[in-house]
Amino acid sequence: MTLPFVPDAEPFQDKAAAPIKGGAGPHYLPPHVSSLPFNPSRFRDALPFSHKSPLSDEASDGRLTQIPDIENAFLKIDEVASNQEEIAAEEALILHGQASAIHLPRYPAHRFATGPATHLSRGLECLNASIAFKSSDRDSLDTARLRVVQTGAKKLTQLFTKLVSEASTGSTPSSKFQHRDLCCTLPSSDPSYTAAAGSVHAHPAPCPHRIQGVRRRGTWSRKCLEAQGKRVIDRADTVDSIVAGKDFGRWVESLLSVADEEYKYIKELTPLSSPDVVASSYNTLLNPILSLFSTTLTSLLAFIKRSLHKYAFFALGHLLTRRGSENAKANELKDGLSTLRGVCLRSFPEFLADIKMASLQKAVPGMETSVSVADFVISAVKYMDRLPEVHSAAAAALLQLGDGNWKMGEGVAVSAEPKLGDGDEQVILEHFIYDVVTTAITSLTTISRSQRRPAHDSMYLLNNISYLRHNTVLEPAHEALLDFLSKPTQDALNSNFRTAKAAYFDTNFSPLLLTLTDDAGRSGKSGAKAR
Repeated sequence: MTLPFVPDAEPFQDKAAAPIKGGAGPHYLPPHVSSLPFNPSRFRDALPFSHKSPLSDEASDGRLTQIPDIENAFLKIDEVASNQEEIAAEEALILHGQASAIHLPRYPAHRFATGPATHLSRGLECLNASIAFKSSDRDSLDTARLRVVQTGAKKLTQLFTKLVSEASTGSTPSSKFQHRDLCCTLPSSDPSYTAAAGSVHAHPAPCPHRIQGVRRRGTWSRKCLEAQGKRVIDRADTVDSIVAGKDFGRWVESLLSVADEEYKYIKELTPLSSPDVVASSYNTLLNPILSLFSTTLTSLLAFIKRSLHKYAFFALGHLLTRRGSENAKANELKDGLSTLRGVCLRSFPEFLADIKMASLQKAVPGMETSVSVADFVISAVKYMDRLPEVHSAAAAALLQLGDGNWKMGEGVAVSAEPKLGDGDEQVILEHFIYDVVTTAITSLTTISRSQRRPAHDSMYLLNNISYLRHNTVLEPAHEALLDFLSKPTQDALNSNFRTAKAAYFDTNFSPLLLTLTDDAGRSGKSGAKAR
């Protein structure tokens, strides 16, 4: 039996009350009994008979010592007498709020620092305990319990609804979402799961109370996850694409963790239900969560398609978080991953097509004499620098696409070699990077011959190939890129660099060489130079 906790309970000492004669010092009666006639001898004779109810059996002779046990008896009398006051205080707290209870001795102001919902819940528990141990008529007990519990439940529901409304509105939080915060926020059990459970009945259909509770928890989970999902999409344009993709992957992991925890709660709270009931309840709970995932994924795909080769690493970064040895055979969000993988598969051939189309565009007037590095060369270098960070996801997508199938508009010869599969991630990435480099060199050669003046074409070609070679072979931004540069790729870059350098010297210094090697007898100046 657990009695209501009464902090700082001290025995009443009324100075105006008549002291008890005898003993080691004055002891005073409580105020509510001080006006009654008092006979110390009769009181001592009556103490042994009350020994077993309020006090422990400490005296071996069955009688109580006078002074300490009299004080304990007074404490017990005072506690029993204050029960009615405690019930009134709890009712005042629930019915009228904190203002009506703060002035009471049992409710000092500092006790409300934990929040209204917490204190209201504690007050409701204390009141239920007081009513349960109060000896009065059974009908009045049931009536009081029903009235107080209904009132307290309504108050808690209003506070909870207010909390949800405030959390689902306003600005998006700047801090990252932490799943442990959601675990602390979501209650570990819900009475509506088991209210009118009927789990001992043979009927397998879930009761309306359970369905309502499951639907409510699913909606609340969506509210908790929705704000962070919006934040991931909103900040995707301001942060690195791979970082944004990994943030989205972590958000999906949080969503899956919530779904797993809710499934465990359903299993724990309905142990006697059939599997069909558990499955139906879980499907009801997942509906709002899956709807949120579908909406967020649609926004993500629309964002990536704005510039596919720029934001493809967003999708690759997410696939990287969802792929690995532990997730190779089982992916919970198969449809969403398939959609993202389709975007990634489309990005590889489109990236090569963009590089190839750069050579077919008309030259901008006034740019014939420009020898600066082309935009598509800078994009190609940045693209290759990011591949090592998502090499696992990129290799998986390329293997699914097929070796050489990223060449749009070109007939792919059937090779006698076996097709690449699992374990050939390194090889497939080397082949793709080789095609990127050779396509960029081909486009540069075409532009230099058709869109540049003869005096500037060699300088343009040399500058661009030198930039491409320097940032991939000599000093790449990501050191791991060297691991994916095969020997044919490096040979192609070095060979074209030497060719471009030779063409540059041939174009710009051949007149000077002709002058220097001219016959010395034709001109005095020429002869002087020759000498």
